Amino acid sequence: MTGWFKKSVRLLHLWAGLLSGTVIFIVCLTGSLYVFRAPIENSINYKTVFVEDEKKPFVLLDSIQNRLALQGFTINTITIYGKPNRSHEIGFTATDGSDAGTFYVNPYSGKILGKRNTTLSPAFEFILALHKNLLLSNTGKQVVGASVLIFVFMLFSGFVLWLPRKMREFLSALHFNRKSVKLIDLHKIPGFYSLALLFVIAVMGLYISYPWVKSALIVSFGGNPVLSKASEKQEAKIKAELASSFSNLLKKQLASKSEEVNSGKMASLDSVVSITNNELPYPGITTINLPTAENSWIKVRKINRNNWVRAIVFDELEFNKQGQITAKKLFENKTPDQKFVALSLPLHTGEILGWPSLILYFIVSLTGTSLPVTGTILWAKRKRARLKFKRKTGTRPISIPDAAEMNTDNWLIVYATRSGNAKMIATTLQAQFKRLGLPVKTRNISTLTSAQLKSIKYLFIAISTDGNGIPPPSAKNIFTELKNSDYLLNSLNYSVCALGDSAYDAFCQAGKNLDKYLRNKGANSIIQRVDCDADFSEPSTKWINQSIRAVLLNEKIELTKELKTNVEITKKEFRQLQVKEIAKLSNGNLQKPCYHIVLQSDENLSSIKPGDSIEIFPQNPEWLVTNILNALQLPSNKKVRDWLLNECEITTLNKTTIEKYNYFAENRNLTRLLNDGASLRKYLAKANFHDLIVDFPAAITEKQLKETVPGKKGRLYSAASSTAYFPNEIHLTVKTIRYTFQSRKHEGAGSIELTNNLVAGDTIRFRHYPNLEFRLPENTNAPLILIGIGTGIAPFRAFLQQNEFDNSNREIWLIWGDKNRENDFLYEKELLDFKEKNSLTKLDTAFSRDGNPKVYVQHLVEQNESDFIRWMNKGAHVFVCGSINMAEGTKTAIEKVLNNHSASTITFHELIEQQRYHEDTY
Repeated sequence: MTGWFKKSVRLLHLWAGLLSGTVIFIVCLTGSLYVFRAPIENSINYKTVFVEDEKKPFVLLDSIQNRLALQGFTINTITIYGKPNRSHEIGFTATDGSDAGTFYVNPYSGKILGKRNTTLSPAFEFILALHKNLLLSNTGKQVVGASVLIFVFMLFSGFVLWLPRKMREFLSALHFNRKSVKLIDLHKIPGFYSLALLFVIAVMGLYISYPWVKSALIVSFGGNPVLSKASEKQEAKIKAELASSFSNLLKKQLASKSEEVNSGKMASLDSVVSITNNELPYPGITTINLPTAENSWIKVRKINRNNWVRAIVFDELEFNKQGQITAKKLFENKTPDQKFVALSLPLHTGEILGWPSLILYFIVSLTGTSLPVTGTILWAKRKRARLKFKRKTGTRPISIPDAAEMNTDNWLIVYATRSGNAKMIATTLQAQFKRLGLPVKTRNISTLTSAQLKSIKYLFIAISTDGNGIPPPSAKNIFTELKNSDYLLNSLNYSVCALGDSAYDAFCQAGKNLDKYLRNKGANSIIQRVDCDADFSEPSTKWINQSIRAVLLNEKIELTKELKTNVEITKKEFRQLQVKEIAKLSNGNLQKPCYHIVLQSDENLSSIKPGDSIEIFPQNPEWLVTNILNALQLPSNKKVRDWLLNECEITTLNKTTIEKYNYFAENRNLTRLLNDGASLRKYLAKANFHDLIVDFPAAITEKQLKETVPGKKGRLYSAASSTAYFPNEIHLTVKTIRYTFQSRKHEGAGSIELTNNLVAGDTIRFRHYPNLEFRLPENTNAPLILIGIGTGIAPFRAFLQQNEFDNSNREIWLIWGDKNRENDFLYEKELLDFKEKNSLTKLDTAFSRDGNPKVYVQHLVEQNESDFIRWMNKGAHVFVCGSINMAEGTKTAIEKVLNNHSASTITFHELIEQQRYHEDTY
């Protein structure tokens, strides 16, 4: 091996280690600690986990089930260890929904020994989160993934550096020198012996972090790629498998219906165990999952160690309620890729061989922990200098007199945001205060309470506004509090930075309303409210500087140097997507059919998360532009036509446009309409610019037209797919908008362009519109309740895909509705498939036109209030997507259920305060 090659490898190995060492140390250390979670938790439950061997048969499971039923408990799962000194583990739910958890039951007497002690669970969850993402959510996950990828390279480069130059040196490189153990030996030798297993652990970790690794590994075992596009044969195979899966689902549903008709009684648990032991005649831990409201069958999993390495694998049986076997899934019959997927987690955690592998993984993980430490010390010693960490400090601090003596505990910066702009402004203000030596806290506005408002001296608010003037969901509690309470805030000083889009009538309305509510409470505005348009850099910088100067003036502090602030705004660049597929989702000949649209790109789209939207600027209809030019009797020159087609908002109207038009038209009827709020709202809901100039004609010039018509608004469409599941694609769910108003044809610009005007191969421009308030919760165990109607299914489809991609065990309940089941059940087969795979725990639908009286999604919340309370008590997050009217009705239903049900442990106010209520409306 040439000298230059080893020198290059050594240099790469060094800098790769310095780059990733801290993360690898944390990951390996937390991994070594987490290995023994189950044994440690069992040890603190020793008195309930272990029982005295009474040398007699176990009591019947049916007897235990009956005993628990008399005590008001329903059994969900039973784990039988089959050992004379181990208790049974019973997963239970209280009949009234007030309690749930795990009981340990004496197998000889059937007596409840106690509930599982979960004292250490939060500590282990903390360790696991540190291991997976450094407590930094998705950003941390990517950092860990990149560091582990670097670590895999270092294992190979370390092996290359370890290789002796001469064969006679080979044996000496395998053991320590007893007389003198050198630091280099502590680095190299344990690393060599741990290399293979560290490689397996690291690769299985990458399997979790990086989709392309997962895809490559599954393909290497003969499976279908998760990410890359499948071949025609593979697509045929996938379609066949989906057809088979759907057929099996129908059979199960028919069987379930048949059972409900023929017998409501469930089979004996003891007979199920007996049949299981006959079908799977080997000793092993057996877990029984009993029927639920969603699944009417019994599932049994049994650990099978009858293999040459004594690995822990699972065989499964499924029974109907009569105790007849309906499915038998043996590990040995799985395909290689299915076996690999089943073993991927045990291979990473060390549970694959039980105690021997746990101990081995613990030792190897500690070795992995030592490698960055010994490596760093070696580097430091060779350089003969102490390791120096450089801290980037940005701008030089400005000192102000007596800053250290000022108390800023009752100063607070809050933000209410969807896309993150308000938060960015708030944190910039915080940074400016820090430069002055004034520490000020920054929080989400949802955490702000009336009690805090009364004690705050200075409150700085950055708040965004939805198109219709609605504040972000996180601000709704404080808005309600300020509107409905009667206390005063005479000691509060505040300033408001309002964000909005002047293309809408309700420009910055949330900020304006908040400013008004605070003034009405007697609070003092230290500066005039600043309203920011789409390009908010300059006005928000002005707000920051004015707010700081006003505070310092109030506190009689002189600022000796000029403040230099600039809110860095990165303008969202347009990107391109190519149309791959446009498929009709709804059935029948509907006036407003719904379509599934697949857009693809060669670019990386991973920044678009489930819950986010894309913004497009569609071309206006040609016929509408022609009608406008004809009605105004303007010459149809190309420049004006192109301007109306591509740059103007003409398919919708707002009050500002009507006022500008009437400035030139001076039409009395139009003036009356502007003064009649109810009639104006009805007109604006349906009319376009052509209606305005036909219903209220006036002779206006081309120049006046340009002064009247506003610039085009972007159309937002929620991503209906996960970019982890489909890395180079964005899916949309779009309903075609067509209607008649004033006996005139009307079309939606965005929906018609996407569903009618584009064909496969066409390209469209888009911008990413992040929705930070509608993202999946960082806690991957938190259940989700998804409520929506119509195309509101789009982000929920993305959630389900992401959840499946992450191999998450979280529970998901979808409550969704539309007009008609036969024509409007969007993604029906996909949803049933998610349900079959348990990626979707519970599915309830409401088709309003199919029943009398009509049933809507908010009614389903009330009808399922016991389940709803049980999910909420488990920490569920609620996501609502659809029309504003639906969202208001649903919110009312949720508030009624949470506030009035005796078993509820949370109010609706607390739900918003804890940021567990998320809303995306249109």
